[in-house]
Amino acid sequence: MSDDQKEDRVLEVEGKKIGVLPALRQELMTETGQDFQIYTVPRFLSHVKKTESPELGEESIEEAATVRDQPEQVKKLDTLQLLRRELEDHLALLALDKESEHK
Repeated sequence: MSDDQKEDRVLEVEGKKIGVLPALRQELMTETGQDFQIYTVPRFLSHVKKTESPELGEESIEEAATVRDQPEQVKKLDTLQLLRRELEDHLALLALDKESEHK
């Protein structure tokens, strides 16, 4: 899974990226015996939603696409804000656990 779409890895037809270059896929198959795919984060999440987790929300997929297209500083800020919310949630749960222990 990568948003790295380098010319030497991705097959592009009429301006649309459609998959791994056939030569790269063949080389990896020859060397490892494994098939190889490259997915962007939103495309991977869409695939997971269809095949493994239908409960995965469209908003998560859209957010992944939005974050991918943001400048690096905004991505870092969004990540920090997400981490802060997760930390706050975790601390709230710890406080509830302590409160229930004292009852």
